[in-house]
Amino acid sequence: METLTHQNEMIGLVSIGIIILLLFLSYRDRKACRRKYKEASKKLKAKEQKSKEIIEKFFRTVSHDIRTPLNGIIGITELLKQTELTEKQQEYVNLISVSSNQLTAVITDLMEFYAFEKPSVIARDSVFSIHEVVGDVSDLLLEKVNQKHLIFNTNIDTRIPFYLKGDLMRLRLLLLNLLKTSLYHTSKGEIMVQVDLVRRFDRKVELKIHIADTGKPFSEEELQSYIRIDSEETSYEETSFLDYLDPSNRLKIGMARRIVELLGGTLAIESRPGFNNSYWFSLIFEDVTDTQKKYSSQLTPLSSLKVLLIDGNGGSRAIYRQYLQYFKVRFEEADTIEKALSLLEIASNQGDPYQVVIISEDEAKEESTQFARLLKTNPIYNQPNIIQLCGTPDVLTSQDAPTRPFQTIISKPVKLNDLYQALAVLVKGADSSQTAKMGSGEPFKLRILLAEDNLINEKVAVATLERLGHSVETASNGAIAVQKFIEKKFDLIIMDILMPEMDGLEATRRIRELERLQPSRGHTRIVALTAEAHPDDRVRCLQAGMDDYITKPFKHEELLKILNFE
Repeated sequence: METLTHQNEMIGLVSIGIIILLLFLSYRDRKACRRKYKEASKKLKAKEQKSKEIIEKFFRTVSHDIRTPLNGIIGITELLKQTELTEKQQEYVNLISVSSNQLTAVITDLMEFYAFEKPSVIARDSVFSIHEVVGDVSDLLLEKVNQKHLIFNTNIDTRIPFYLKGDLMRLRLLLLNLLKTSLYHTSKGEIMVQVDLVRRFDRKVELKIHIADTGKPFSEEELQSYIRIDSEETSYEETSFLDYLDPSNRLKIGMARRIVELLGGTLAIESRPGFNNSYWFSLIFEDVTDTQKKYSSQLTPLSSLKVLLIDGNGGSRAIYRQYLQYFKVRFEEADTIEKALSLLEIASNQGDPYQVVIISEDEAKEESTQFARLLKTNPIYNQPNIIQLCGTPDVLTSQDAPTRPFQTIISKPVKLNDLYQALAVLVKGADSSQTAKMGSGEPFKLRILLAEDNLINEKVAVATLERLGHSVETASNGAIAVQKFIEKKFDLIIMDILMPEMDGLEATRRIRELERLQPSRGHTRIVALTAEAHPDDRVRCLQAGMDDYITKPFKHEELLKILNFE
């Protein structure tokens, strides 16, 4: 009996030993498996990162290598348009221009799509003006707006602090996607961007941004489609760039909703009075206006001006009214030229004439031009300065622009700063053609340094600038640009980014350091002109000390804005 008990104990001990051994082997195997899994996961992440880097390099290279020659094509086409051409030649040149602009739009969309797929690239806070952001995004779509003969207004609450801090790149991408969607759905009528101040708290502001249009109202099926494109079941990994180019813009709305959520808000789609479709969202930004000395200093008071505003569109007139109230100018309004003439005569008879007349081009182009000439030639009206609000950019660059009876022409949608600059020049008593896009009289001559290593683009830029009456010197790389800056004084430096020996970013840093060491030199405006079109590139340029940034291929109006220091 004892022997049997002893055997059972031995069997039990052996069983326990075997179990312990099996547990040890299992633990060792599991540990080895876990180690192998971690190693495999690490390798997979490394491959994923490498793949992302390759994709990023590919996107940047494609964008740069296409934009550089495209800039030459578009630039030469613009120069050709200013020469004497037969009707057939003009038709061919216009076809080249349209095709080039379409290709530019595709490249821009490609970069937008990539920027969203890699959100870490654009998730950075920057100081910006909501007026400038809305204006810049609107300018990108002006060509299509004018092709459709739409009314395009931007209404920004003047109580909003001028300088804010937030994720500028995502905000620009968000506005661009929603405006493109509105533009697609609207064949006639109006598109409006409205930005309202909701509240101020703890040096922060909450803004409510509306984008509304009079396009075809969304059906219930379309609304559900827009919601589904953004649902968790629909992964962006399953979409492609071709999906993004879908003219229905479904993916753009889905992308916009995601961006709003990343910024801490929600996107709503609805109808509002006077419009068929409306997108709105609220976002919070930091108020940093007090830290931006350049805004508070050197502002010209406008309270001495008396202005007559003429616009037959009540909505547009309400926006301009808000701007004039913000400037604290004395003003009156007229919705017709007949009423305007009556007000002008009354003011003159009372010995308190208008110094400035602002007239919208919508008031019959030919009639408004005749009206302006009448004010200039009839002494009873005291020859006021005339500002035309123009919906067609071609007017700004047409050959007969200098003969037009307007001191200043401002393109629509009218931006707060554009109107301020035009009025400020009149208060100072200076020639408004120095700040107008294409006013009457001789253009203000600038001494410009152009740093560009591509010979074709250099020739195009020099020809364009000289045609506008400016003096241009060139540098084929950043090192030469710095040396020329040391030797001479320039009003403006236009700087390419990718150049041999020394790139544009390093050249800008060295110029800013020279200015710091020699304060008497003052601040020279430096503008990047580059084929690097990724949203993060703008941040890099501004951090290097540049004042502004335009991408190749640039539009004539963009160059004029730079030359006018807008």
